[in-house]
Amino acid sequence: MAGSQVIQNANLPWDWDELKWIAAQAFRSNPRYYQNLQTQRMGQGWEPSILEDMAGSSPLLDYTRQHLPGKLGDTALGRKLPWNTPEWVQNIPLGGYSRERMEGFDELRGQLPNLRANTVHKDFTPEFDNPTAEEPIGDSGRRKAAQAFGVTMADTIGVQGLMNLWWLLNAGEAVTSVATLQGLHNAQAGISDVRAPLLKSRPMRMAATAPAWIAMKFANGSFGRLDGYSAASPSADDPRKASSPVEEFLSEMVLGRSGNLLPYREFVQERPDVTKGEYEQYKAFLHGNKMPIKFTADGIHGAEVNFLGKSLPVATAVIPAVAMALGGRYGARKAALRLKERGVDPVSGEMGVDLLQLRQKRFEAFNELDGNSLMERHGADANSRADDRLQPNSPEARELFDLYEKTNRAVENEVLRDVLTYGGGSLTASALIGSTLESLRRGLRGKAPIEEEDLEETELAPAEVPAAPRVVQNGSTGGRR
Repeated sequence: MAGSQVIQNANLPWDWDELKWIAAQAFRSNPRYYQNLQTQRMGQGWEPSILEDMAGSSPLLDYTRQHLPGKLGDTALGRKLPWNTPEWVQNIPLGGYSRERMEGFDELRGQLPNLRANTVHKDFTPEFDNPTAEEPIGDSGRRKAAQAFGVTMADTIGVQGLMNLWWLLNAGEAVTSVATLQGLHNAQAGISDVRAPLLKSRPMRMAATAPAWIAMKFANGSFGRLDGYSAASPSADDPRKASSPVEEFLSEMVLGRSGNLLPYREFVQERPDVTKGEYEQYKAFLHGNKMPIKFTADGIHGAEVNFLGKSLPVATAVIPAVAMALGGRYGARKAALRLKERGVDPVSGEMGVDLLQLRQKRFEAFNELDGNSLMERHGADANSRADDRLQPNSPEARELFDLYEKTNRAVENEVLRDVLTYGGGSLTASALIGSTLESLRRGLRGKAPIEEEDLEETELAPAEVPAAPRVVQNGSTGGRR
C-alpha cells in the first residue's frame, strides 16, 4: 500500500479549529505504539537495538526520519550515480527510514484504526473530529506547520524524547516528574472500580508533569542565572553573561547544567548578605562531602538539599515540588469524581453517566473485536479466520474505536485540566511564598561586614576552583564593561 488508507474527505474551510485539531493529534502521537506493535508481530525473541529503542521514544526524531532519505541511493543524487558505483556507496545511510520500513508502516496504518490515531504520518492529517480517518496533507504549509508544532511539543513537553538520557542529566527534574506521576497513579482509587489509569496517553501524562520540572529548573539555576552564579556557558569577558544564547539554552534545558559560584569579590556584589566565612563554608559543603545526597540547614539559600550535584533549596524547590505532586493528585481525584457522577457522553451528549466505566466498556468492546468475535458476527468459517484477523479496518471496528477514542479524549482532557489547575496553582502559590520568605531572610540578615582581606582570592583545591574566569582590576567588580 503506497500510503495510509483515506477513509473520506473532509472539505473544511481553513480555520484555527482544524489546525488546532491537527496539532492536538500530533501531540498525542507516540512512535513507540508502532514499535511495540512490530515487536508483537515479530514474536518472542525479537527486539530492536538499544539505539533504535531510544530513538523510537522521540516523536520529533521519528517525524524527522520520515522526511529524510534512508540511504544515498534513495536520493536524486544517488540515482544519477554511474551504474558501476559500488553498492556500499549507494547504501550510505542518511538517517531516514528505509523504503521497506515506510511501506510496512503505511500498510499497517491502513489496516489498524488505533495505529492511525496514535501515530503521525508526514503525508497525512486526521480528519476533523475523526481521529481514525485521514486525508492527504498536500502542499498546505499551514497543515504541515500545525503537524510539526504538535510533534515538537510532544517531544519537548509530552514525551521528553530520549528520556533516559534526559533524566540522567536532569536528576532533580526527574525526581519531581516521578513524584507527580506517582501522585497521579491510580488517583481514582476509592472513587471508581476501573483500574485503568486516568491518563492513558504517555504524552498527556508527561504534559501533566511539565509545570513541576520547569519550576525545578528555575529553582536550581538550570533556567536563568541565580544571583552570585555564572551563566551555564559563561562568556570569557563576563561570566555572568552567556557566550551564546543557543549554547546557554542547550546547556540549561537539555544538559541540565547550571552556573558555578562566582569568586567571592564578584559573588558579594549580588549577594551582600553572605559573609566570606559563610561562602567558604558553603563551598566546603558542596565539594568536601562526596555523598550523592546531602543536606544543610545553613546554606547560602537557607535549608538546602544537594542531589547529585544539583542544589535544591527547600523553600523554593523542594516544597513547591511536593505541593505540585499533592495538588496534581487532588485535581486528578476531583476530576475522577466528577467524571464518575456527572460525566457527559461525548458521543450521545447524555449527562450524568459514569464516563470512567463507559470508557472502559468501549475499550473492551473494541479490544474483543479479534478473529473469534468477527467469526461470530459474520458467520465466517474457520478458513477465513486468519483473514478476518487482518481486517480490523472494517466499518464495525472503526466505529467501535471511534467511540472509545472520543470517550478517552474527553476523560483525559478533563483530568489534565484539573491536574494543571490544582497542581500548577499549588506549585505557583508555594513557589511565590518560598521566594518571598527567602527574600525576607536575606533582607533581615542585612549587609554582611566585609574586610579588605575578604576580597582577596584564596588558593583552592583543583576540585573547588569555580569554573567562572577570575578577572580583577584595581579593586573593581572585575574590570568588566
